[in-house]
Amino acid sequence: MAMVFKSFYTDGIAQLSYLVGDDAAGMAAVIDPRRDIDIYVEEAAARGLRLVYAIETHIHADFASGSHELAARTGAEIVGGEGDYGFALRRLRDGEELRPGELTLHAIHTPGHTPEHVTLALSAGKQGAAPFGDFTGDTLFNLDVGRPDLLGNDLEQRLAGSCTTACSRRSCR
Repeated sequence: MAMVFKSFYTDGIAQLSYLVGDDAAGMAAVIDPRRDIDIYVEEAAARGLRLVYAIETHIHADFASGSHELAARTGAEIVGGEGDYGFALRRLRDGEELRPGELTLHAIHTPGHTPEHVTLALSAGKQGAAPFGDFTGDTLFNLDVGRPDLLGNDLEQRLAGSCTTACSRRSCR
């Protein structure tokens, strides 16, 4: 198995999305898909991958998600954290895993930026059980953290504190 990993940057809104998959199994997931899904469909087809998951790390207020279009075109299952997204999806519980082939995406509930936020810890069978990367959505950035105040000032302290509490229950990476 060779792991497929490709990031996609959307100019203008500084949004990152990812295609991660197992080329031997021919399976892949798209994490935080943007509205223009052709880029993922074309990349997956070029690599002989079937898109099996369209994953939302959280409810996005700053861009329109492409999850529904991906699901309609490819049959990918829409997956997200435990929140009210306003549409049908599989809700990942803390500790649940997704397996596109020999890859494992381990869900870690990481509230803070939003209450339903989930981080996905990536591991690959041949690399061992320990994760070697995390998809944090908008919870963590290089030298910064996601804002907890976007849902209103009355939630800011609770969201910021809930992330600290969630991290203290496990060994955060």
